[in-house]
Amino acid sequence: MDPDFVVYDTTEVAISRNPQGRKVIECLNDGSKFILEKTIGRGCFSKVKQSYRIFRDENGNEEQAIYAIKKMHKPTLKKQRCVLYDSTNTMKMANNWEKVKTEISIWRTLCHPNIIRLYEVIDDRNHDYVYLVIEYADCGQIMKWKSDEQRYELNNDVVGWLREKYPEVYEKFDEREATAKIIFSQVAQGVEYLQNPTRNVIHKDLKPDNILFCSMDCNAKLTDFTISQKLETPETLCYNPPGTTPFQAPESMFSGNGFSGQKSDVWAMGICMYAMMSGGFLPFWSNESEIQTQLSIQNQELTLHESFSDDFKDLLLKILTKNPDERISIQEILTHRWLNIKN
Repeated sequence: MDPDFVVYDTTEVAISRNPQGRKVIECLNDGSKFILEKTIGRGCFSKVKQSYRIFRDENGNEEQAIYAIKKMHKPTLKKQRCVLYDSTNTMKMANNWEKVKTEISIWRTLCHPNIIRLYEVIDDRNHDYVYLVIEYADCGQIMKWKSDEQRYELNNDVVGWLREKYPEVYEKFDEREATAKIIFSQVAQGVEYLQNPTRNVIHKDLKPDNILFCSMDCNAKLTDFTISQKLETPETLCYNPPGTTPFQAPESMFSGNGFSGQKSDVWAMGICMYAMMSGGFLPFWSNESEIQTQLSIQNQELTLHESFSDDFKDLLLKILTKNPDERISIQEILTHRWLNIKN
């Protein structure tokens, strides 16, 4: 943990508009301002804005820094009811504001190069929105979903930055495999950090949409902890299902059955790896319905492309095994030959 790591809480703000019509959030405690620019992301009940912080340095000079701000409407969140299950499979009624508070409580404890940083929580009880000031990843998602083609498309900006930093890897492997090796060695480090027994955090919505890339440090970074859970122990079972159907592990689909959150996140990471190596196609995807996708995940055998290297096939089979007891751990993934970019 970075000894200087701290998440600031701002509880008094003034909201206005600048001459260009952009929302301005003035933090009354220190006089800094955030100017909200274009929308760069959307969630189920949130919007993410590219934003600029204007502040004065210790010499009184005006400075500017770029962030992303996740904004959420508190009254709407409090009206939206949901059902949650605790570690004993006991059901309770909640609302989405409670889920956001859980997200904030988890995110504020995380500090790792492969996880998007939360820097500040702006929550003034006199205003309807809560704002999370987070690290800005200039390249965006590592892959984007193309609904017309029913597949993900690799972000070429990411490839460009990685090729510049790791030319020796791209000399040894083709572009797709070199990119996947580097990206997922970083993603795996982020997942291992979350699963460390001192944290016991399960992401529960690992997918390309929630893996961003920052050119400044040339790192892939996990984001969006909306449905994440902090477990009591690594063995504590989860009863709330993961977020996105094509990335759900087969054992997580049975209502009332507890499942290992750690093994579930490993499965989801394997689906992401498959997608990058297959040209963006998902292994158990059905465009007919969610139910068909679920049935495919539970029953269909994994198809391995001829273009996959032997090392990648070996790793994928160990990750995407339907029996979670036979699925390898994140620690074993990190030591697997395929993720060693020198091999």
